[in-house]
Amino acid sequence: MVRSGKNLKEFMECFAGEKWLASQVVSRLMDVHPDNSYGGKSFYLQPLPLLTKSHFQLHIREEKKKSADRTWTLTTICGGKAELESQERSLGDADVLRKIVEIIKREGK
Repeated sequence: MVRSGKNLKEFMECFAGEKWLASQVVSRLMDVHPDNSYGGKSFYLQPLPLLTKSHFQLHIREEKKKSADRTWTLTTICGGKAELESQERSLGDADVLRKIVEIIKREGK
Protein backbone atom coordinates (compact mmCIF):
# COMPACT_ATOMS: atom_id res chain seq x y z
CA MET A 1 0.00 0.00 0.00
CA VAL A 2 1.16 3.52 -0.75
CA ARG A 3 1.89 5.05 2.64
CA SER A 4 3.54 8.41 2.12
CA GLY A 5 5.37 10.64 -0.28
CA LYS A 6 4.91 13.61 -2.55
CA ASN A 7 3.06 11.56 -5.19
CA LEU A 8 0.49 10.31 -2.69
CA LYS A 9 0.00 13.80 -1.30
CA GLU A 10 -0.58 15.18 -4.80
CA PHE A 11 -3.12 12.42 -5.56
CA MET A 12 -5.00 12.99 -2.30
CA GLU A 13 -5.07 16.77 -2.87
CA CYS A 14 -6.71 16.19 -6.26
CA PHE A 15 -9.54 14.30 -4.58
CA ALA A 16 -9.82 16.35 -1.39
CA GLY A 17 -13.62 16.43 -1.69
CA GLU A 18 -13.76 12.61 -1.82
CA LYS A 19 -11.29 11.67 0.93
CA TRP A 20 -13.02 8.43 1.93
CA LEU A 21 -13.19 7.10 -1.64
CA ALA A 22 -9.63 8.26 -2.34
CA SER A 23 -8.39 6.39 0.75
CA GLN A 24 -10.23 3.26 -0.47
CA VAL A 25 -8.34 3.53 -3.77
CA VAL A 26 -4.98 4.18 -2.08
CA SER A 27 -5.42 1.14 0.18
CA ARG A 28 -5.48 -1.02 -2.98
CA LEU A 29 -2.45 0.56 -4.66
CA MET A 30 1.23 -0.34 -4.62
CA ASP A 31 2.28 2.99 -6.11
CA VAL A 32 1.04 6.28 -7.58
CA HIS A 33 3.06 8.16 -10.21
CA PRO A 34 2.08 11.58 -11.53
CA ASP A 35 2.24 11.95 -15.30
CA ASN A 36 2.87 15.57 -16.14
CA SER A 37 3.07 15.07 -19.90
CA TYR A 38 -0.54 16.17 -20.48
CA GLY A 39 -0.32 19.60 -18.88
CA GLY A 40 -3.18 18.85 -16.48
CA LYS A 41 -3.37 16.41 -13.61
CA SER A 42 -2.82 12.78 -14.52
CA PHE A 43 -1.61 9.71 -12.64
CA TYR A 44 -0.47 6.15 -13.23
CA LEU A 45 -1.87 3.83 -10.56
CA GLN A 46 -0.26 0.45 -9.82
CA PRO A 47 -2.60 -1.97 -7.98
CA LEU A 48 -1.22 -4.27 -5.29
CA PRO A 49 -0.15 -7.56 -6.92
CA LEU A 50 -1.70 -9.54 -4.05
CA LEU A 51 -5.15 -8.21 -4.97
CA THR A 52 -5.13 -8.92 -8.70
CA LYS A 53 -4.57 -11.99 -10.86
CA SER A 54 -3.35 -10.00 -13.89
CA HIS A 55 -0.69 -7.32 -14.03
CA PHE A 56 -2.06 -3.98 -15.18
CA GLN A 57 -1.90 -0.27 -14.51
CA LEU A 58 -4.56 2.36 -14.51
CA HIS A 59 -4.11 5.83 -15.95
CA ILE A 60 -6.38 8.72 -15.06
CA ARG A 61 -6.17 12.07 -16.84
CA GLU A 62 -7.99 15.28 -16.10
CA GLU A 63 -9.97 16.41 -19.13
CA LYS A 64 -9.58 20.01 -20.17
CA LYS A 65 -13.05 21.44 -20.70
CA LYS A 66 -14.60 24.82 -20.35
CA SER A 67 -17.27 23.58 -17.94
CA ALA A 68 -16.93 24.23 -14.23
CA ASP A 69 -16.96 20.55 -13.23
CA ARG A 70 -13.70 18.64 -13.50
CA THR A 71 -13.88 15.33 -15.37
CA TRP A 72 -11.44 12.46 -15.82
CA THR A 73 -10.57 9.83 -18.42
CA LEU A 74 -9.76 6.35 -17.06
CA THR A 75 -7.68 3.91 -19.12
CA THR A 76 -6.49 0.39 -18.29
CA ILE A 77 -2.96 -0.49 -19.43
CA CYS A 78 -1.94 -4.16 -19.86
CA GLY A 79 1.45 -5.22 -21.16
CA GLY A 80 2.40 -1.63 -21.86
CA LYS A 81 -0.56 -1.08 -24.21
CA ALA A 82 -3.61 1.02 -23.44
CA GLU A 83 -6.90 -0.81 -23.83
CA LEU A 84 -8.79 1.90 -25.68
CA GLU A 85 -12.02 -0.11 -25.83
CA SER A 86 -12.17 -0.04 -22.04
CA GLN A 87 -11.42 3.69 -21.82
CA GLU A 88 -14.05 5.71 -19.99
CA ARG A 89 -14.42 9.46 -20.38
CA SER A 90 -16.18 12.30 -18.59
CA LEU A 91 -16.10 10.73 -15.14
CA GLY A 92 -16.50 12.97 -12.10
CA ASP A 93 -14.18 12.73 -9.09
CA ALA A 94 -16.34 10.22 -7.20
CA ASP A 95 -17.14 8.22 -10.36
CA VAL A 96 -13.50 7.72 -11.35
CA LEU A 97 -12.57 6.60 -7.83
CA ARG A 98 -15.48 4.13 -7.72
CA LYS A 99 -14.50 2.74 -11.14
CA ILE A 100 -10.91 2.21 -9.98
CA VAL A 101 -12.06 0.22 -6.94
CA GLU A 102 -14.51 -1.72 -9.13
CA ILE A 103 -11.78 -2.65 -11.66
CA ILE A 104 -9.38 -3.81 -8.95
CA LYS A 105 -12.14 -5.92 -7.34
CA ARG A 106 -13.14 -7.38 -10.72
CA GLU A 107 -9.54 -8.35 -11.50
CA GLY A 108 -9.16 -9.83 -8.01
CA LYS A 109 -7.92 -13.31 -7.26
